[in-house]
Amino acid sequence: MDHLRVKQQLTAPLWGEAILTSSLKADVETLCGDIWLYSDDGACVACFQRVTLKRVRAASLTPLSTGPSSALYRFEWDGLPLPPPAAAPRLTNCTVIARDGDDAQAFAQAMTAAGVSSAIITPKEDELSAAHFTDLAGTVIYLAGCGDECETFTAREWLDHQIQAFGDLKRIADISAQTATHRQLRVWAVTLTRSEDHCCDLGGAVVWGLGRTIAKEYPSIWGGLLALPVRALADEGGIEPLPALLASVARVPEYRLRAGQVYGRRMIPLKQDPAPLPLRRDGSYLITGGCGETGRMLAERLFSQGAGGVMLLGRSALTPELIRLARDYKQRALHLRLFQGDVARPEDIDAALRAMDRFMPPLVGVFHLAGVLADAPLAKTTEEKVRRVFRPKICGAWNLHRATINRKLEIFTLFSSVSSIIGIPGQGAYAAANAFMEALARYRIVKGLPATAISWGPWGGGMTARLDPAQQRRFTEAGLGLLDPGEVMAWSGRCQPQTVVHPIVADINAPDLEKWLGRGTTFHEFPCGDARQAPDTPDIVSSVTALPSSEARQAAVLQYLLREIGKMVNLGPLRGDMPLHSLRLDSLTAVAIVQNIRGQTGLPIPIALLFDSDDLHEAAVKLGCILCPDVE
Repeated sequence: MDHLRVKQQLTAPLWGEAILTSSLKADVETLCGDIWLYSDDGACVACFQRVTLKRVRAASLTPLSTGPSSALYRFEWDGLPLPPPAAAPRLTNCTVIARDGDDAQAFAQAMTAAGVSSAIITPKEDELSAAHFTDLAGTVIYLAGCGDECETFTAREWLDHQIQAFGDLKRIADISAQTATHRQLRVWAVTLTRSEDHCCDLGGAVVWGLGRTIAKEYPSIWGGLLALPVRALADEGGIEPLPALLASVARVPEYRLRAGQVYGRRMIPLKQDPAPLPLRRDGSYLITGGCGETGRMLAERLFSQGAGGVMLLGRSALTPELIRLARDYKQRALHLRLFQGDVARPEDIDAALRAMDRFMPPLVGVFHLAGVLADAPLAKTTEEKVRRVFRPKICGAWNLHRATINRKLEIFTLFSSVSSIIGIPGQGAYAAANAFMEALARYRIVKGLPATAISWGPWGGGMTARLDPAQQRRFTEAGLGLLDPGEVMAWSGRCQPQTVVHPIVADINAPDLEKWLGRGTTFHEFPCGDARQAPDTPDIVSSVTALPSSEARQAAVLQYLLREIGKMVNLGPLRGDMPLHSLRLDSLTAVAIVQNIRGQTGLPIPIALLFDSDDLHEAAVKLGCILCPDVE
């Protein structure tokens, strides 16, 4: 500002007028003009002449001394008391499905020694199909894990391995849910670990993320998740707790076996450390997935905390704004380099690191932000969608790990998602991919390498901003608020290995977070309480069955379905001849509708009901066959 004139004492209220003397364009970094202040009676009381305003990034406005207001959590495994053998039901037989025949044989033999008769299915190269399940009933155990050779996998080999594990468990869950009206299958996922200190190895990581989604989409068939050390299979009595555990029912059925003791998962809040991590002026930091808004904001945050250089790597074309930003930092003797490349391609990573070595201070930190959303309920999740979601997360994280393993890094931060922790309907592939990155962080720590995987709650930026407003609203209705982008940037410089390897950062209180954990919880259960049938809700099954004719029963089912869908969508009156695609149902809404019907009827309604029908009338016919299967 060149000149300030105050003509009289300033008293509220005041009115202001800004007169620009420079061009107002979207790409302008500075504005110039005069600001005039007037009293309530219109008299000019002050004038600010030739004021210059410079564009400031949102991330730069977050005070470094102010701690984030969101909550910080982490996992903890607590020992569980085992009931007396005579008091607890025990599993007597099961079917084990595994790609590795040796693992399956070892597990089946140990189960037989514990008194459980076990059949084995090893599909080898062919995909699991309904034919594998023709004569199955009772408990089905999917056994996942990998041998030592997986540590030398390339990113492409990891991708194929994890897609196969995801596809196997998804297929088992799909078939079990589709046939649940005439037989009851209960699905458990058991991941073999090489060490009792690991929750899960890299080989079975995606199974945990997917399993938490299955618990939400197919709660009636879901048994739970169990991490089992390989050595327990050979030890006498090493799996003694399993027959009772696999016959149990719990709201959060996630366990690990360690030295014969069963541990259950719980979430605990962590003390927040407001002090940001000081970064090195003589060091550089690589941000992958960095050519979007999130990467730019994080770069500015790192520079504000002392970083000497930042490289933004991403597949997107470089924008004029990023190029101007790089020039601006160059004038301040700071290095901001832009590199267009794909983190899932090892040759692109190598090229980016060579450029950093040549033109920038030594690499000391990595932030992996790259990711893709392709939401769909499990029944509609294709391998193509899974591959698209897995590639930047799994291949990208593994390529970065391999490319930097011999460098002296101080930071290796992976941006994960709370979806892998709580299971969000419609995000099975995304949850699984993030679970792999979380396992990779634990793997690196065991190897003596720095690593942090931050499971972010939804926030008002990044990929959450691409969701439909109705989907974002359902997060907040369920107590899961949207983090402020400035908070995300502030936490990015705080969550480091000395705090916790796998922190969960979300705008949610502990009681609401507990509600999210486990099976069958949907967005709409929180505002209205328990989704199961209330005392004043008519018994739809009994009401429909009692009707005298098939036409009357079908009409009643159609009206019931229209009413349940109408609670979730705002499209005016619904009709039976309306095509389902005209409802524009997203995966989260479809799952919520089906979950509510399940809760009211107590029947395992398949989610495919709302995706495999042409119109509402056809969906109602299918629903009627489930509600009244024995009525002619």
